[in-house]
Amino acid sequence: MTMTTNEKVDPISPEEVKVTHEDGIPLVDPRNGTDIIRHRSEAYYTQFLSDAALQRKPSAIHALVPLEQTPGVVSLLAGKPNSTTFPFTQLTFTAPDPSPYTEISSSSSSRAIISVTLKEDLLSQGLQYTATPGMDGLIEWFEQLQERVHGRNARREGWSVSVGCGARELVGKSIEAFVNPGGPVLVDADTKLHLHQIPIFQVHSCRIIDIPTDSFGILPSTLETILETWNVTPTNPRPKILFTIPYGVGPETCRERRLEVLKVVRKWGVIILEDDPYYYLTPPSKRARAECSSYFALETELSSEAGVVGYGHVVRYDTLTTTLGPGLGVGWISGPGPLVGVVDTYSSSANLQAPSVSQAVALALLRAWGHEGFLKYVEG
Repeated sequence: MTMTTNEKVDPISPEEVKVTHEDGIPLVDPRNGTDIIRHRSEAYYTQFLSDAALQRKPSAIHALVPLEQTPGVVSLLAGKPNSTTFPFTQLTFTAPDPSPYTEISSSSSSRAIISVTLKEDLLSQGLQYTATPGMDGLIEWFEQLQERVHGRNARREGWSVSVGCGARELVGKSIEAFVNPGGPVLVDADTKLHLHQIPIFQVHSCRIIDIPTDSFGILPSTLETILETWNVTPTNPRPKILFTIPYGVGPETCRERRLEVLKVVRKWGVIILEDDPYYYLTPPSKRARAECSSYFALETELSSEAGVVGYGHVVRYDTLTTTLGPGLGVGWISGPGPLVGVVDTYSSSANLQAPSVSQAVALALLRAWGHEGFLKYVEG
């Protein structure tokens, strides 16, 4: 597996750099004194992978699909039909116009309606095999949404997005990829009450380690005590995964608490799986959102405060099933490229990709709405 980044960094000679970080990554760019924003190395993330994930390889053929976008390449990939043979040439549907959307006008009878058309080019993409991470346009739209809502920039920071059949499917594949059968998983007490809705924890025989909560959310001091006093043996490894549903299942952990939790997981080498299907169903108060920023958003703030190079201890799960309809079957994962890439290997050898017709329909609607329209709709 090879990780690539979109950002080109000018080479720096060894004489120019004073290495002051344990990973051998300079804390400061000596040319201008600014922080170098970069994820940890791919090798760093191998410690978080299950034995099965370490043995898993991408689909030999499907992994080559992205190369078809290279100018001048003539694709001879097996099993990909000629799109001119598809019997669908256009798909049109109507949707509410979110621009005047308010609580007063939220009934379907009083909403303005827009017409959205998937023309032949987008529809043919939706009817065709696509790359496992998803359609390029949809990935780009989700990256821009994460920047708008959570303040994260994929190009600058190097994290990845991959589209799946909803958050639950992506969480299930992640648990298989990051936890050995019977292995320990840290789960806060409020989230634990809802684990029966996510069968992978039972199927995988995960050993759930309770993290107590109070009216302000997770108790960071107790989390640290659990990790610090863990009796590490070859058959009893220290937990490497903390699973939490931050909204909709109990008291939202406040901003200060989340920062403390992030400090603890950084110290002990733990990855937070932030499963957040109800984020856009929470009250739309901007003040409340600012006070309870996501772990994904706060991770960058902690980096700048603590002087830590790179992010990469949070994997976030979002979904359109709770906002646009469960049958659409579209969700997405955002996080360090090496971890997201491993989840992709599970998809490429199973369902290959999230349903691309659903991706095309979602992309057409989201483009018609724009990010502002989507946020108005879900908060309306």
